[in-house]
This record gives sequence, C-alpha cells and structure tokens, in this order.
Amino acid sequence: MHFIINLILSILIPILAVIKGSLTLDGALTAGITFMVHLTVGISPAVFIMAFFLTSSILTKVGMNKKRKLEEKYVEESKRSSIQVLCNSLLATISCIMLLLTDAPNGTSACFGLSSFQVFLYGIIPGFYSCTNGDTWSSEVGILSKTHPFHIITFKQVPAGTNGGVSSLGLISGFCGSLLIGLIGGLVFLMNCPFDITLFILTSSSITISGVIGNLLDSILGGTLQYSGWDEKRKCVVRKSGDNVTRISGVDVLSNSAINFITSSMSGIICGCLFLYIRYIY
Repeated sequence: MHFIINLILSILIPILAVIKGSLTLDGALTAGITFMVHLTVGISPAVFIMAFFLTSSILTKVGMNKKRKLEEKYVEESKRSSIQVLCNSLLATISCIMLLLTDAPNGTSACFGLSSFQVFLYGIIPGFYSCTNGDTWSSEVGILSKTHPFHIITFKQVPAGTNGGVSSLGLISGFCGSLLIGLIGGLVFLMNCPFDITLFILTSSSITISGVIGNLLDSILGGTLQYSGWDEKRKCVVRKSGDNVTRISGVDVLSNSAINFITSSMSGIICGCLFLYIRYIY
C-alpha cells in the first residue's frame, strides 16, 4: 500500500509541476524518480524535498515580469530541467539510496540503533536542502530588492541579477529559507523521538547553520567562477561576453547548476558532521 501511495505521489506531483510551468518534461521524469527514492526511505527525507520544491516553485513565479527584465535567461531557467533537478537533489538522493542499502531504520525506530555512517547520511539530507532552499529564496526574493545589491567579493554596488551580488533582502530571505528546513528537521525529530527541546534546538540550528554557510559559499563561487556582464542594448545582466556587454565580475568557469551542486553538497556534508558531533556530545 505504501508503495502504491509513493508511486502515485511521485507521478502526480511532477505532472502538476509541468502543468504549472515549473518543470520541463525531462525535469519531471527526473523529479519523479527522485521523489520516489526519498519517499521509499520515509517521510522525513520526503518532507525536506517537498518543502524545497513547493516553496521554490511558488517564489519563482513571484515578480516574474520584473525578473525577466533584469536577467537574460530567467524565463528559460525558471522551468527546471533534469540537470537542474539533479544538481538540486543528487547528493541527498544518493544518501537516501545508501540508507536503503544499509537497512537504516526510519520513523520512531530511527532514534535508536543507527550507525555513525547512517547518522551522517541522515544529516546530509536536510543540510543539502537547507542550502538549496536558502539559495532559491535568496535569489528569487533578493532580485526584487528596491536597493542595489553589493558584490560579495568587491563590496561594490552591482545590478540586480549579478552573480555574487547580495542584498539585505536576499540575505534575510536566504536565512529564512534555511531556517524553514531547520525547523522542519527539528519538528520531524520531535515527531519521531522522545520529546527533548535541547536536541530540537541543536538539530534545527545545525541544519540552518549548514545551509547559511552553503549560501555564502554559493555567492562567493558565483561571484568569481561565473561571468556576469551588463548588456547596454537590452539593459539586463547576461552571462556571456559579447557586443555591447560590459563585464561586471567573474569568469565563465562553472554553470549555475554546478555551483548549486557543489555548495549544497558541502552544506550537506557539514550538516552530517554536525549530526555526528551532536551524537557524540549528547
């Protein structure tokens, strides 16, 4: 019965996302497989990916007309392809598969009898989505800021949509996005384990902090290893040099999806290590 419910959800949610314009067809197929893997492990991993997917899909649509004017490829990238889905879920999905292969308990039984490796894997999943959610909230809300962002490396004012550009609105939004995943992680812990407010705080804080660190690394890498230029003719930020384009910052080394994968993976690993530390001290 659980398998049938998981299968229905894994098919229905991506189809709805395609209808709403949040996923491409190949992105929907990849998302369906990803959802299925998370749901098979248990409700905890599924809640994290659902929170990220739903909130990011909603925020992507907010202020779309303004975002389209500010950033060259915004409309194209607002529909997530298979590559984008993979980069925003791969390490967490691999962690889920490893939990299945190691017969890790889930639900209430996950509070007891986990090996150190399984604790590490359980930490990677929320840490990974804390970064992806925070980064999405920061990007989708921060670009709408009424004040000019500043570059995280040079601290100079840059146009909205510049890689490595941060604003107070974007930073606060990114923190809130990571905090949401952190609070969900803490609540999941309380639902599955004996009530302990100290462990709730430690769990939520670890997830949130790892996401914030990942978001800052995302801005630093984006500001250095991604090209940003200003197209004088179209009056928007572009990611390739060309005629009428003035370089703002960065060099064209990594794509946005690659940076998302690197920083989210680092965030997940940091959170996994923090979970191990909590287990050691508590």
